[in-house]
Amino acid sequence: MRQSQAAFSESDYLTSRWAANWLEPEDFFQVMERPPLDYGHRYLDIRRDYAFKRIFGREECKELAIDLLESLFEGRKPIKEIKFGSTERQGEHQETRTTRFDVQCTAEDGEQFLIEMQFEPQDNLFGRIEFYLFRMGSDQIPSGVKGDHFPIPEIFAIAIVNFDPWKNELQPCGKQQNEYINSYDFRNIKTFEPYPRKVELMLVELPKFKKKLEELTTRLDKWLFLFKNLHHLTEPIFTDDPVFQKLFQVTEFNKLPKEDQKMIVIDRERDIRNIKSRWLRDYKEEVKDKFLAEGERKKVISFVQALIRDTDFDNQKIAGLAGVEEGFVENFR
Repeated sequence: MRQSQAAFSESDYLTSRWAANWLEPEDFFQVMERPPLDYGHRYLDIRRDYAFKRIFGREECKELAIDLLESLFEGRKPIKEIKFGSTERQGEHQETRTTRFDVQCTAEDGEQFLIEMQFEPQDNLFGRIEFYLFRMGSDQIPSGVKGDHFPIPEIFAIAIVNFDPWKNELQPCGKQQNEYINSYDFRNIKTFEPYPRKVELMLVELPKFKKKLEELTTRLDKWLFLFKNLHHLTEPIFTDDPVFQKLFQVTEFNKLPKEDQKMIVIDRERDIRNIKSRWLRDYKEEVKDKFLAEGERKKVISFVQALIRDTDFDNQKIAGLAGVEEGFVENFR
């Protein structure tokens, strides 16, 4: 294997708890071994950035975006028509951040939908989506008299993620451990009554969806199954459904224009570089933490030894002063 193709060694990969939790081995090894322009699958991986935007953000595939949205809301938000909007929001001045959405669209009653797909772990995902949601809301108010009554439509932000977004986050006490879709809105803190204007954030955690093909019972099940498995399939499934058949048609890699094929491969290469960068960063942090922990341990040992040597304190007293177990002190007697 050429060094330039190897993101990191097989042994590193297999012993990395962080990578093993979410990176699929077949993706990792195929990218390392494959020829430069061979995608390695018949169908696209629609979890990846370029493929997701190409499939769900174009007018030619509008029925796919509508069907996905209706499936996610499971009947509580009928959507018959959408109009795609700009995916870029310029900052109001030089110091504010420009926002780039994955897919943004408006339904027939004016409702605003943002759909974000995040393949790899993202620092502060919740803050990022909240920022996107508020930027969408701030752009809805026209200037002048038309905006005096702040006619903000219903706004929905949907984050589909391929990793655990709760790392380093305080999880809600009522959150179910295996629940793969959770929705949040504004509520009265005491009565839990909803705020008069609808704002909702939906979080879809793909790693928690573990149903097999024979276990699928709903349309949403089928969508989530395809998000996780489309790029593994060699033949279409759900052949009696025109929407899903359209999905198979527009995601077949060898039938894409050459420029799109190139962008798909480049997109995956970028993901692998990001994976390597994050893995190395996490590894360095782990080593740093172990180094610091070892340094603290040596300080505690020195403190305990000094107390044993220079005082007549008993084990219980020394253990209390050093913040260790009595057995730890006894070992140094």
